[in-house]
Amino acid sequence: MKEVIQEGRTREEALKTALEKLGADENDVFVEVLETPREGLFGLIGSRNIKLRVALVNTAPEPEIEPDPNRIASTLPGSPRVFSDDTPEDQVRDFLEKVFKCLEVECDIDVCEGQNDISVDITGKDAGVVIGKFGQTLDSLQFITNVVMTKKFGNKKKVVINVGDYRKRREESVHKMARSVARKVMKTHKPEALAPMPPQDRRIIHLALANYKNIVTTSEGTGKNRKVVISFKSGSPTR
Repeated sequence: MKEVIQEGRTREEALKTALEKLGADENDVFVEVLETPREGLFGLIGSRNIKLRVALVNTAPEPEIEPDPNRIASTLPGSPRVFSDDTPEDQVRDFLEKVFKCLEVECDIDVCEGQNDISVDITGKDAGVVIGKFGQTLDSLQFITNVVMTKKFGNKKKVVINVGDYRKRREESVHKMARSVARKVMKTHKPEALAPMPPQDRRIIHLALANYKNIVTTSEGTGKNRKVVISFKSGSPTR
């Protein structure tokens, strides 16, 4: 078994059960929250456990090929229009509302324009759908939004889309996995090839291990098969 879907009253309980089924420890897996726990009326009616997807690191699915933003944007029910009083926040919100309507996804959209970027926080009952498996749907949505905003409106600020604190938790998970594999490489002196992953995750790994004097990271492969290889640098003292 390479991946399990596990429910539990708490995250700790669900994760412990999943790790036992996989025969792994927490350093060897990616953890994704599919459903958050909910306390029902009087603690009974309508209550819901937390649901996790727990997958071994070296069996993470290959990322899908990035969709063509122009083709997808052209299929939306009407393109965003610029009015003289439209702000970048309005343009981003209008575009995402049309995307969610087309996908029949119910979400709330909170947009905030900062000095260097435009932050979007997605909430609501279908927020988990927006994340997708290992964040692939969220990354694709952000990519498409940035392309459309740049081409149609000339927007120069990067649009960063998040669902709660998912990106922070994802980065922490990838960091933890990178350090775990690096420790293994330092013990065995044998290179470890990770599963293919999207560019942002590969970048996190390269940065996380950049200060390891006895570790070197390289990206190998092309397209959706591109992956990170963590190797021992001979002649360097162990950290």
